[in-house]
Amino acid sequence: MRFLQLTLVWAVILQTGLCQRQRPCRAPAELTSSINATSVQINYQAQLISADSGNEIIVTVIASWETIYSEGFEPDGFLVKIFSAGTSGEEQLPILNHCTSSNGAWISDTDCDQDDIVSPNCPTGIEPSADTCLCRSSNCSRFDNLNCRGVNSWQQSDGLLAVGKDVRSLEAIAEFHTSYQITLRPYYREAVSLQDFGITQAGANDCHQLVTESTNLSAREAVKICCELNVPHFLPLDLKASEIKVNFTSGKASAIISWLPPVFKENIEFKTLVPTTDFNDPPVTGNIDRILTAQVPEYLDVPCYDSTYSYQFVVSNLNIRNNYLVRITPSFADNITELYCERPSLCTSVYDLQLEDVNFCDEPFNPCLDNYICVRNVTSASETLYSCEYNSAGKALSVSLLLKAVFASVLIYSTIGLL
Repeated sequence: MRFLQLTLVWAVILQTGLCQRQRPCRAPAELTSSINATSVQINYQAQLISADSGNEIIVTVIASWETIYSEGFEPDGFLVKIFSAGTSGEEQLPILNHCTSSNGAWISDTDCDQDDIVSPNCPTGIEPSADTCLCRSSNCSRFDNLNCRGVNSWQQSDGLLAVGKDVRSLEAIAEFHTSYQITLRPYYREAVSLQDFGITQAGANDCHQLVTESTNLSAREAVKICCELNVPHFLPLDLKASEIKVNFTSGKASAIISWLPPVFKENIEFKTLVPTTDFNDPPVTGNIDRILTAQVPEYLDVPCYDSTYSYQFVVSNLNIRNNYLVRITPSFADNITELYCERPSLCTSVYDLQLEDVNFCDEPFNPCLDNYICVRNVTSASETLYSCEYNSAGKALSVSLLLKAVFASVLIYSTIGLL
């Protein structure tokens, strides 16, 4: 008996190894050189389920793509796999919106031999396309060569599922704070594209924003529900820039970056870094100060959020002709950073400070002192002249700064993530 078990194990290993070493099935030139999957992306949606026992949030991951074919040619379908990125097993998530098959290939032919046809795996209420048949990938009579690395080999060795040629999106149940990946390979008959058009996308880590975008709930209602369901929130809240001060003489600016701590904020620390690459005059950042919160915005005025303290720091020596990227890294206790922030984008919060169309003579940017008048003179489509003119007893003193419109914007991004 033990001999039989060992024999079966070695047979499986040998078969898997042969599949990996097999020569790829010869494909039509259109499949190998002309087909292209474009606009491949992964998005998330949230559905709120209300019941007597309480609310529930169902998160789904949606992978979508477009395709470009050679004229007069189209593949039979796609081999796909959606799975949690970084998992050792890379298990395929069950597809919710299309029929799939792990042992068959959709063929653009309705006249398949009955002995070749296998049953698809279809979600409730979903029917397969009527203009195709699902042919057994291991011995389909429509295949020219079954001894090469084709659809059957990819399904066995990589766990890919076959979907029809008209499929352009796949949906599956997901979880918060988990990155997902899609593998996408077009196929024609037994031949599979050697190019993988898949991508990896950071997980849905902002419960408040996802619920707000996916439902008709207000921001305050979304925060309240996410808190009640104990969905951890690792991003700063109410992130903003204030007290932006511009100096026409030096061409420099300063700003205060401030935020409220996340809902999940036990043992939190913040570190900040302003990169200085390509800048001859690097900005200067002050220490992060922990201050008493004066008032929380209305959407955070919920019982589950307590913002006793907020955080802020000053960034100065900003050249108003340059763009700056401000990174803020949170550190949590109990290995939370490693669990939920293994990718920088999983802990990213972004705030854009757009100054491109701002009149620096307007409040609160006007730097001119009392008895000085701020003058803005647009000399051309690409040049703007600012000056603080002193007007007393007919005297005029001008301090001017020539600004190129193409450079007259400052973008400050605040990024939460591991550096």
